[in-house]
Amino acid sequence: TYDVIGSDTQAKEMANAIKDMLDAVGFDVQLREQEAATYYDDYVAGKLGNIAPFGWGGWTLDFDNTYYSMHYTKQSYNPSYSNPDVDKLLDEERSTLDQAKRLDIAKQVNQILYDDAPDVALYQQTYLWGVSNKLKNFSIPPDERLWWLDAWIEE
Repeated sequence: TYDVIGSDTQAKEMANAIKDMLDAVGFDVQLREQEAATYYDDYVAGKLGNIAPFGWGGWTLDFDNTYYSMHYTKQSYNPSYSNPDVDKLLDEERSTLDQAKRLDIAKQVNQILYDDAPDVALYQQTYLWGVSNKLKNFSIPPDERLWWLDAWIEE
């Protein structure tokens, strides 16, 4: 079962393409449209099907926020994955400011997640930006978050 937000036309297009590919190699995928208002709560509660698209941007620009929330046992965006080794490493990572040690821990966690395959990354969204010369003091963000406080349009 592939759950998708019914009002998200882009997600539905992706779901149909992925369904066709999986069906072609022997899976029998059923698409199921969900309400946007409850989708993420249902995801967190583990109420969605086998396939549930979920995007996550690293808004802190640090792996801890994403890894901890999505892979630490019973955390906010982790409906079912549990690995005591991952939990131990993430606890260790949170207890040090040593960047070399944190990087080593991230590599260890990556290997465990690669081996366990609790989720599958299907694609990375690429954004195309188009701006006018009238737009002043705007920077394309590295984290997909738009900050407009200091930007303006010049006529």
